[in-house]
Amino acid sequence: NYGDHEDAGCLNEFRYDTDALVPKLMYSGLYSSVYTCNLVINKFANPDTPVKKRCVAEARVLRAYDYFLLANLWGTPPFVDHVLTASDKPYNCDKDPVHPMTHEQLIEWVANECEEASADLDERKGQDDKEGAVKVTKGFAWAMAGKAYLFAGQYEKAKTALKKVIDSGKYDLMPGD
Repeated sequence: NYGDHEDAGCLNEFRYDTDALVPKLMYSGLYSSVYTCNLVINKFANPDTPVKKRCVAEARVLRAYDYFLLANLWGTPPFVDHVLTASDKPYNCDKDPVHPMTHEQLIEWVANECEEASADLDERKGQDDKEGAVKVTKGFAWAMAGKAYLFAGQYEKAKTALKKVIDSGKYDLMPGD
């Protein structure tokens, strides 16, 4: 009914302002996730066990996923790749005086981060692996890299990354019915 889920309805009808709840919660939720990922990455900066390496790789891919969403919804959001101190002042990535980054460069960073981290991730066991379907795996990292390359217009790199997912044989398309 009209009026149900008013917070989402205002987005659908383009009648929202800076206080709109849905984008505000998504933006803060994504940065909360980035912060948590940065905590893991910083805590285990030099991972010395396979488990720590996997955890850092998972955090890197999840952070890249967060930035994929942030970049595509907010253009050039603040890029925070470490735990901030009280004196840090994050800038939108295109305005950062130290390491400026365009929207396209941020999307490419997402793809590179996923590809680099994939080496330390577990691989899904097969199409029926339910555990592998709900955690960060090599396949998820390759798919995220492929999607980022696609959005960056780097079609050959996208094809290469996505072909890894297909060739693994551990994923299948959902049936149309």
